[in-house]
Amino acid sequence: MTSATGHKASKFPPTDAFKNRGNLVRSLVCNSLQHHLHYLVPHCKQLTALEIDDLTEKTALPLLQLNKTSLGSVHLKRDRLDKQVRPPTVQLELLTTLKECSNLNRLWLNNVQVDGGGSSEEDQHMPLVSLPSTVCSDHFYEIAYRLTQLGIVKEVIRTPPHPQDVFYRLWKLSLIESSLTYKDQIQLIGQCQYLTHLVLQLTRRKKAYRSQDNFFPYTYNTIEHSLLEAENEGIHLARLQICPITHLDISRSTLLDAEIAELLVHFPRLISFSAQGTNIGTKTITVLSTGSRSSELQELDVTDIKGCQSEWIQELLCSCSGLLRFRATSVKARDVVFGSKPMWSNVWTCLRLEELYLSITHIQSFTDDPVMMGLSRRFQALVYDQLAKLTQLRVLSLGGDSTSTWFRTETLELSLVSGFGKLETLRELREFNFSYMDHRLTMAEVEWMMAHWPCLRKVTGTIGAEMDVTEGMEENEVVAVAAVARESRTQRVDRHELYLQRQYPLVEFSTR
Repeated sequence: MTSATGHKASKFPPTDAFKNRGNLVRSLVCNSLQHHLHYLVPHCKQLTALEIDDLTEKTALPLLQLNKTSLGSVHLKRDRLDKQVRPPTVQLELLTTLKECSNLNRLWLNNVQVDGGGSSEEDQHMPLVSLPSTVCSDHFYEIAYRLTQLGIVKEVIRTPPHPQDVFYRLWKLSLIESSLTYKDQIQLIGQCQYLTHLVLQLTRRKKAYRSQDNFFPYTYNTIEHSLLEAENEGIHLARLQICPITHLDISRSTLLDAEIAELLVHFPRLISFSAQGTNIGTKTITVLSTGSRSSELQELDVTDIKGCQSEWIQELLCSCSGLLRFRATSVKARDVVFGSKPMWSNVWTCLRLEELYLSITHIQSFTDDPVMMGLSRRFQALVYDQLAKLTQLRVLSLGGDSTSTWFRTETLELSLVSGFGKLETLRELREFNFSYMDHRLTMAEVEWMMAHWPCLRKVTGTIGAEMDVTEGMEENEVVAVAAVARESRTQRVDRHELYLQRQYPLVEFSTR
C-alpha cells in the first residue's frame, strides 16, 4: 500500500519512487494532492484499490481510466464546500468510467453528487449543473448491481432505484447522512435481499436561516420522516425482514429510543449491534435483553449513549448470555455487586465473553480511614469476583475507551491487596488496558500478571509508583503513609518500560 500526500514545502508528491516502482503499486491513498496527482498517473497501471480525498475530476478520471481492468475498490471523497461549476457531462463521465471498471466490487462515495446537487436548501443554490437525475441515477444503480459493498455518504444521490431492481450481490451497505429520504433508504435496503451488514446513520436535517436584520444566525431541526409513523409516511419497515441482516450499526443516528426499538424488531437475525452516541433508552434495552435476541446477540456496542443509566448496562450483562464482545462507557460498582433492580439477579450471564470494554466506577477510596479503606477493598473484591467468572476473556479494557471521558476517578485500585489476584482465572487474556484510571497498579501487580496470564501479549496503561502496604502498622503510621500516598497518587511513572521490554520481550507495553 502506498500513501501519497502533498508536502507543504514542495507542494509536489515524490515522483521518483513512482517512476521506478509505480508498476508495483497495488493500493494508493491520495490526500490533499489537488491537481499534482497527474504526475503519478503514467506509472500506476495495476491498482486494485484507490482512495482519493479532496476529489476533483482532474485527479480521479485519469487514474480510473488507466486502471479500469484491475481496480476492485474505489473510495472517492469531495470537499463539502466545493462549489465549482461543472458541465452537464462531468457526472456522467465519472459514472461511465466507473462502469468500465470490470472488476469493481467495492465503492464508497462521500459527497460525490451523481444526480445533481444535494437535497438541502443551501445545496439547491449552489451553481452545480447536472444531467437529468434519471440518466445518472440509472448509471449509478447499474454500477451498484455489480457491487458487493457500497457506501453512500451525505450528498450523493437523491433518486431511489426502480422498484423492480434487486441488488443480490450486495452484502454490505452503508448509508451515512444520505440525501435519500427515509422512505427511499428503506426501499433501497429492502431491495438488497442478501444484505447481511448494514450501516445506517439516520439524522434529522438542520436548516439554517438568519433573522430579519441578517445578524443572528439560527438553526432548527426539521424532521423529514418519523419511523414511528411508518405507515402514514409510506415507509414499510416490514420489508426489511426480507434481508438476512446480522450486523447493524446505527452509531450517531438521531433516531429516538422508540424508533430504534421499532427498527430492531424488524431485524430478527441480528448477532451484532452498534449504537455509539445514540438515544437508546428503556424501550431499546428491553428489546435487546428479552426474548430470543438476548441469547443470540454476540456483539454489542453502546458506548457514549446519551443519558445512559448504569442499570441499563448491568441489565444487558445479566440478560445477554450469548455475548462475545461488549463495549460500554461505564457501569457503577454498586450495580455490579447488588444488581440493577430490587429482587433481580446480579450475576452476569455472558460467561462466553471474549472482549470487554467497560469502566467500573463510583468506588470510594478512603485513604484517611483504615476501616473504611478495608470496606472499600472488600467491596472491590466482590467486583473482581464478577470479572473472574469471565474465564474466556481475551481482551479486558477497564480504562479509557470512551470519546467523552479522558480520566476517571473512583475506579478499581487494581492492587493485590484490593483483590486483583482474584483475576488469576483469566488465563486466556491477551490484552489488558488500564489507561486513564486512578489506580494503584505497580510493578508487583505487573509481575503477578506475567506469572498468572500466560497468553498476555499487550498491556496498556501507566504503572504507578511503588507504595508500601500498610498492613501491620499502627494507626498513626497508617495515617502518615496515607498522607504520603495522597501526594504521590498523581505521580504516575513509566520508568519501568525499558526493564519490562527486556524482561518480557513477548509482551508489548505502552502508556496509551
